[in-house]
Amino acid sequence: MLHPRLLCHGRHRQQELGEQVRFVEDRVEYLRGGISTHDVEREYEVAVAMDDDGTIRGFDVRFTDDFGAYPRFVVGQVIRPLGVSVQAYDVENLGYEYELVASNKAPQTAYRGFGNPSHIYGIEMVLEKAARELSLDPDEVREKNLITADQMPYKLPPKTVYDSGDYPEAFVRIRELVDENERCPGGLLDPEVVERKREEGTYRGCRETLIIEPAAPTTSMTDMSLERFPPEEDLPEDGSENLVGFDREHLGAPVEADGTIHALLGTDAAGQGVETIVSQLLADELGLTPNDVEVG
Repeated sequence: MLHPRLLCHGRHRQQELGEQVRFVEDRVEYLRGGISTHDVEREYEVAVAMDDDGTIRGFDVRFTDDFGAYPRFVVGQVIRPLGVSVQAYDVENLGYEYELVASNKAPQTAYRGFGNPSHIYGIEMVLEKAARELSLDPDEVREKNLITADQMPYKLPPKTVYDSGDYPEAFVRIRELVDENERCPGGLLDPEVVERKREEGTYRGCRETLIIEPAAPTTSMTDMSLERFPPEEDLPEDGSENLVGFDREHLGAPVEADGTIHALLGTDAAGQGVETIVSQLLADELGLTPNDVEVG
């Protein structure tokens, strides 16, 4: 993931030399911060409004993020959590505020999760703490507030949409799997082992929850702005349209002079056979053979 300044430098050198150039960086150089090696580094303040019976009324999320010297994705990593802003919970009210800090560290880059895990962790931890302070079972509080299947498609406070899912059923199944595989003789949460470890001063525990992961969000999020939100009167009544575009991926498919299709994707190949899938889909749709479609 090259920083734009390196791309400009490479283009300049190519013009000077009159031939193609390649930027090469070994692993040691990369780890020293040559391009972008700085992961998300945030300080969170998360609050939850909860009734005495455990009903969640709202979340308030505030954090400071160290972007390093050269922010690679501008605000991509701080906007992405808006796609899962209230997790799997039916919550109408959300406060979301962030402050970006430039420092002399290496630029921040897209490590696994790309902004979501820290947000989800904050939501779950404040929910856990609130439930305990109210003398409620945290699992029961989670289950009580989950979005149900008959609420789908579900529109979140930032106007993003969950298109489908049965979260209560998934939550029950997760707990069953943990009980079957871990809270059993020989499992990591074997009650006898947990108690013995506790006596030795080692605490071992587990808390189940759900994590919502938006699909193919990157290209539409990195250029998201308030101007992209349509007027309220233009919103579909059934909530079927994802206004921020978190369910979209960019694709170009120009037709070459010889009739072949050159598919240009916004997704890199990562071992899942993307090229084969795209060539087959386009060929079927356009009445061609996969050999007539070049994916790049």
